[in-house]
Amino acid sequence: GLSRLAETPEEKLNTALQEAHRLRERLEESLQQARNEKGAKRDQDQGTTSPSNEPNNSPGAPGENAPSNQGLNPENMDWWNENLWSGMRQLEQLQPLMQSDSALGQNHRDLIKGYRGLLQSFRGADPLRLDSIESRLLDPLRRLEAELATRLATLPQQERVLSVRDEQVPPQYREMVEEYFKRLAQKK
Repeated sequence: GLSRLAETPEEKLNTALQEAHRLRERLEESLQQARNEKGAKRDQDQGTTSPSNEPNNSPGAPGENAPSNQGLNPENMDWWNENLWSGMRQLEQLQPLMQSDSALGQNHRDLIKGYRGLLQSFRGADPLRLDSIESRLLDPLRRLEAELATRLATLPQQERVLSVRDEQVPPQYREMVEEYFKRLAQKK
């Protein structure tokens, strides 16, 4: 999997960040498409049409915090089910890349739990609301992506500190330090 391609901590974080970014973008596009379909269907039911170049001002549109009663189109449930399973499998492949960091690991486990919860509700044919997908998957995925980006940005600084600490002491300094401690011991 992905973990075999990434060897250094920086490569692992970068790979995990790229995958999280791809997952988030796919999920955002799917949600936007589902909202647009719902808006078009509602307009059809009301006998109006909304131009496609106008923003969707329906309740629960992206950017609004109010919960919506929007559900997924029943005809698309199989498609959503397949995409959510695929997303969860991709997330599971990221686990080895994050196991050395407890906070990232916890965010990752929470996200997997969110995917599993949604997938279980699909089995019961519960018409899932779009805002539920956003709150249980998209928001945690955004947080994971932001955390990965932060860790990746701070990694070079941490490595510089570690590399200074791990450098070998030049022999002349080592001899001076030994001599210093010998003199201290003799004074006692």
